[in-house]
Amino acid sequence: MPTKLVMCTLRCCIALLACVGLEVSAAIIRVPQDAPFIQLAIDAAQVHDTVLLDTGRFVESVEAPARDLTIAGRFLLSGDTTDIGNCTWVGVNNGDDTLRCLHSDGTNGNAPFVRIVGIRFANSGTYATDEGGAIRIFQQNATIEHCHFDSCYAGFGGALAVRQGQLTMRHCRFSHCGQIQLASVLRLRAGTALIDSCIIESDTAYSGIFDSPLLFWVQRSKLIVRNSIFRDLGYSHYEWGGTFVYGSKPPDSVEIVNCEAYDNHIEVMIADGGQPIKYLRLDSCHFHDNILTQSLYGQGSFDSLTEFQAVGNVFERFEPYFRALMHGVFALDTSSDHTTRVKHNLIQEIQGGHTSFGTIYGDNSDTREVAGNYIVQNGLYSGSAPFSGQIQGIHGPGPDEVKHNVFMGNVGYAAYQGGGQVQGYVQNNFWGHESGPYDSVRNPFGQGDTVSYRLVYEPWEEDTSFFSAAPEPREPVEIPATFIGNAYPNPFNSTVTIEFVLLHDMEITLDIFDLTGRRVETVFSGRMNKGVHIRDWQPKSQASGIYFARLAGEKRISSTVKLLYMK
Repeated sequence: MPTKLVMCTLRCCIALLACVGLEVSAAIIRVPQDAPFIQLAIDAAQVHDTVLLDTGRFVESVEAPARDLTIAGRFLLSGDTTDIGNCTWVGVNNGDDTLRCLHSDGTNGNAPFVRIVGIRFANSGTYATDEGGAIRIFQQNATIEHCHFDSCYAGFGGALAVRQGQLTMRHCRFSHCGQIQLASVLRLRAGTALIDSCIIESDTAYSGIFDSPLLFWVQRSKLIVRNSIFRDLGYSHYEWGGTFVYGSKPPDSVEIVNCEAYDNHIEVMIADGGQPIKYLRLDSCHFHDNILTQSLYGQGSFDSLTEFQAVGNVFERFEPYFRALMHGVFALDTSSDHTTRVKHNLIQEIQGGHTSFGTIYGDNSDTREVAGNYIVQNGLYSGSAPFSGQIQGIHGPGPDEVKHNVFMGNVGYAAYQGGGQVQGYVQNNFWGHESGPYDSVRNPFGQGDTVSYRLVYEPWEEDTSFFSAAPEPREPVEIPATFIGNAYPNPFNSTVTIEFVLLHDMEITLDIFDLTGRRVETVFSGRMNKGVHIRDWQPKSQASGIYFARLAGEKRISSTVKLLYMK
């Protein structure tokens, strides 16, 4: 090769390495140009080197030592997503009944890190007792980005298995991955995994599976899933639906944040095995158009270790599996001694079985709070009498536990007390009308949602500034698409928090006006997603006095709340 061409190629390689964040001093070993097989390229690679797969189909099962190595397709250099599908890696039997593509073990090297970028792993798998259908990583850290896992399978962890290491996955897709025993996507043991901006769809369970098929099996580990999509899951020969996460052998920690789940059949979203998950958090997620057999999460009798938080989520358009009649989005058990917070969620248009929103067992006011939720226009699938409630209490709940929620336009009981004669409390909630909830015994003229007479619901919230009252008793109240639900503290001397709900995505403006009608500040203006939102207003140079917060949405819909500012 002419000297000028060699120097030009070298400069290009150095520039490309710098652009993709690789070591400038590292080498790129191309397959098949520089090495005919992936394994030969890996064996020749040094620390920080990159094994670059060209366009094509590679049929190999390889082992990679812990050598701080990058294995990538042409996408690493091009950034063109079509290059991912054009670089396909398929596992092959290497003599030990294993068909997976890659096995990397940190005990075989001194730099325990592997990076995998821009490769499609397809039809790769292991047999019934093995784990990690496409990739198995032990005792080291790994980053996997922009990869596709199609039709991968294993006894445990259809696509991946990670043990005693840290896994970071970004912008990956899992399609038609399956389990022979447990976990179609990932088996995580004694490690940490971050799944970010991924798509998980169309899982597969084999005919020998008689338990709920599941996606993630977490053992003594921490799993965080962010900004990801779950769709078309849980439809297999197992009729009751699937499970997203199965936690066993605590302490386990699971966080699902800013994710979307739709068109799934879910038996339970989170399940415990033997002992409970240590910490569970659902935050700012959107769950819609799912079939639900039991509940997304049900605290069991042994959940004394569990801290559970569900904050800022949207749950809508669920239907129960007709043979099971779901117990609500959540079933909360009094045995938990740790914090349980279900706050600022929007629950709408759910056709519940026994109940739509949740079942609450017993009195646990010291550690459990169900507050600031908007339960709107939910129904009941079952025609049995009596109807269960959108919230159903069993031997409870206790005072100061279910409070400051908004119930509007729900079919059947908004809150129902069952399971014995123990008194239950649902005080300081708004039931859709200033006259309070309808109770044929204690409040027969109430025009709000219906409440069981066994529950103590007095006093109730009376603020009706955000909608028009029903003109006749028992007529449905017109529910606006957006309204302010609360402002606190009020009066205030420094900062006031304004809480409002949007029933669907829209452009909104939140303004502050004084008594003369002059706008003094715009707190927010722009597009917001559906759900419960919170914004703070801190007066800058305004004098003490009365102000009004006005939320304006589509079709001139507006909601106003009075604020009293006292310096």
